Amino acid sequence: MASNRQLDPIALARILRAELEDGCRDKRVTGGLGALLQGQLSGPQATVLAPLVDYGRLSQEQRRAGLENALQGLPREVAQADRAPRRPSRRRARVRLNDPVSQLPRANPKQIAALAERGIKTCSNLLGKFPRDYEDRRVFGKIAALPQDGAVAVLADVVRISTGRPRRGLSVTTATLSDGSGRIQATWFNQPYLADSLRGRSQVAFFGAIRQGKLNSPEYELNPEGSPNAGRIVPIYPQVPGITQKQRRAWSARIIADALPELPEPLPPAIIAETGLPDRRRALADKHFPPDEEARDRAQMRLDFDQLFYYHLAAAGRRRRWREQSSSQAISEFESKVEGFVAELPFALTAGQSRAIDEILDDLRQPFAMHRLLQGDVGSGKTAVAACALLAAASAGFQGALMAPTQILANQHHQTLQQLLGPAGVRVELVTAALTPGEQTRSWDRVADAEVDVVVGTHALVSEAARFANLNLVIVDEQHRFGVRQRATLRAKGDGNPHTLIMSATPIPRTLAAAVSSEIDVSQIRELPAGRREIKTILASPRQRQRAYDTLLSEVASGAQAYIVCPLVEASESVPARSVEDEYKRLRGGPLSGLGEGLGLLHGQLPPVRKQAQMDAFSAGRTKVLVTTSVVEVGVDVPNATVVMIEGAERFGLAQLHQLRGRVGRGRRESLCLLMSDSQDASENERLRAMTETNSGFELAEVDLRLRGPGELLGVRQSGYDPDVIKAWQNPAANELARRWAERTLKADPELARREHRLLKRIVRQRQGPGD
Repeated sequence: MASNRQLDPIALARILRAELEDGCRDKRVTGGLGALLQGQLSGPQATVLAPLVDYGRLSQEQRRAGLENALQGLPREVAQADRAPRRPSRRRARVRLNDPVSQLPRANPKQIAALAERGIKTCSNLLGKFPRDYEDRRVFGKIAALPQDGAVAVLADVVRISTGRPRRGLSVTTATLSDGSGRIQATWFNQPYLADSLRGRSQVAFFGAIRQGKLNSPEYELNPEGSPNAGRIVPIYPQVPGITQKQRRAWSARIIADALPELPEPLPPAIIAETGLPDRRRALADKHFPPDEEARDRAQMRLDFDQLFYYHLAAAGRRRRWREQSSSQAISEFESKVEGFVAELPFALTAGQSRAIDEILDDLRQPFAMHRLLQGDVGSGKTAVAACALLAAASAGFQGALMAPTQILANQHHQTLQQLLGPAGVRVELVTAALTPGEQTRSWDRVADAEVDVVVGTHALVSEAARFANLNLVIVDEQHRFGVRQRATLRAKGDGNPHTLIMSATPIPRTLAAAVSSEIDVSQIRELPAGRREIKTILASPRQRQRAYDTLLSEVASGAQAYIVCPLVEASESVPARSVEDEYKRLRGGPLSGLGEGLGLLHGQLPPVRKQAQMDAFSAGRTKVLVTTSVVEVGVDVPNATVVMIEGAERFGLAQLHQLRGRVGRGRRESLCLLMSDSQDASENERLRAMTETNSGFELAEVDLRLRGPGELLGVRQSGYDPDVIKAWQNPAANELARRWAERTLKADPELARREHRLLKRIVRQRQGPGD
């Protein structure tokens, strides 16, 4: 309520000047400035104050003009009395992109350390860490119309506020807020200083969650106009200990205001003009503080385009470097041999297999080394395609090597290639750790003397003892299990630059495959051979365990075989899951005791000779049920196996579950995959539900992408891909636009030598890595 007490002229001048500096918002005086001035119309100042009596009804411009006139109309000594002596003004230091974050206002050592732990050391680093979400604070709700629960924004006066201490170590600050339509209570814990900050304040913006009609620890903004925290779409950043959202927004706003104008534009003007993308500065500003949803989306499009454009340009450079530095001996004069081989196969090739063979053989004819990924679902027939490539190399007088990550997979490849290539006169040798040192030496002697055409093995192929006579084709299966150095070592065993084919049974989602194809040529086999039947997949609860055993035993009684896969080799106190050792003992003495010697045990810690003996017994049908681990994930091909029971299914990844399921369904009989879980909530697990809904590895790859994101799916650290590029790959429109512009740019300027490409060339070189 306005006072009728006559104010000292100097105090009056201070009030008027404070209102002017506050933006003429009529928030400085409770009850309004006009009501206060109505009691001050006596004395010499009456004439200059009278125009301000109706202050609340005046426009912003009228208020400003009236205040300035009033201050000028007061006696000089009064009008200037409010101007207390001030410290000499210091020009605010600008922050620049390369400045350390310690230059940001009020950044303390703990905050700087927390940022450094997340790789944020400069203002540029901080600007590159974008919001994880946004909150729309453009519209304030009326208190009377607020919901009982949910996120809200209100513009209100603080009617009363107080702090209580219900117990030691706990303070509760409670405020009553009013906007004229109603009142609401707000509560903060252990922030007693808020009482002094908010007491008597008007038109304060509050944002937060309302629960049962009360605001709980809302964020507030004393001066919402022009603030980065109110009246706009507000960024929500990933949480960093010790840094509030308000402080993080203030830093972003400061960097954008001070440093963004100095940021150069890397894209040529033609690209910006023809694509309609915003310039780099605008995109960064709108990504942090978008004026609307359309601007936010346009900013994201530009940022994704940049990442993908640089990626495609750098990938093209790496491919060019591969070809320039990987001149290889072309493989030719194999056509008749391969055509005869395909005609004699006991099965018809699928369209995907035929297409992949044509692409690979065409690569082998080139004078530079092949660099191709052969990707196919479980059981799609990749080995038959690899056999054609190996036959082509052998027919031209060269040797080939196929490296597999496990002894079991190497044994399977050796057996299959012997069956396929033996009749064509191709000599296939197996070299693994299962051989004695003497046997390995004799094998390598035969290879070095050109008595062997194809060598199949594990890590033994990259040992110092490995010697080739004329290696010109390297095939690596499941390459993600080998290090870069191991793959390079195998290629170095050749005289020049051997052709390289990589095989993978883990499909890459369509959106990511389009991007990966810029780095390496890709052949895909999307269909399964004729006669393959879908595998029925059932998610079983703990109550259905005995029924699952009955189903398994019924299949065994009919002459089939089965796997029981456990997540652990040995029991662990920290992981509540079934171990293969304990499960084997339990089954042998309980549910599967009737099998006797027909129950086998296999895991990766067994000696190589014993592992091979167990696999031989299962392949020969002597072992009816094999209790094992994920060691059988790849390389096990027993057509008579019709049931795979996967214990602790929720502990396996989606790709791994699909691989394990692929151990059955290889014969003519209907097959079954039982996903066993000790969790009552297993039916809520999206990965397990997806397994029951589709047999397609490509469809499951799309589910995996959605659930885990591209970084987890590809393994960012192992793959070497930039995480920002991987995120951008999920924007197909940006990827296609970037790919087309990369092709167009390199066609016009292959070396990026033009003046307009100077900055672009520097960025691309950084992304290509050493050697460019």
